Amino acid sequence: MTDLDRKAVVAGSSATITGMEPKTVGVGWVLIRNQLREFLLGEDLLVAPVLEQGATSRDIYLPRGEWRDENTGKVYTGPTTLKKYPAPLEVLPYFERIKS
Repeated sequence: MTDLDRKAVVAGSSATITGMEPKTVGVGWVLIRNQLREFLLGEDLLVAPVLEQGATSRDIYLPRGEWRDENTGKVYTGPTTLKKYPAPLEVLPYFERIKS
């Protein structure tokens, strides 16, 4: 299991205090200029896969907040758009919201 897999499991479900039944946190696509290009797992994990065949970079929109690039460790303040983020086939761009 990769680090991204572990974070997705934590973001996607947790137990409630009273009943211990699973509570699902939403998985939603981020709508950018009428295009679904990124998705959130819960509120704190943003994944931005490359969706165009042959592409090695892409623009990534980060919503409001502090976001850590889990590939590089660099922190960005949103809302912002990362232009031409390098994303060759072996790199899956994903970001974790930093909670204050």
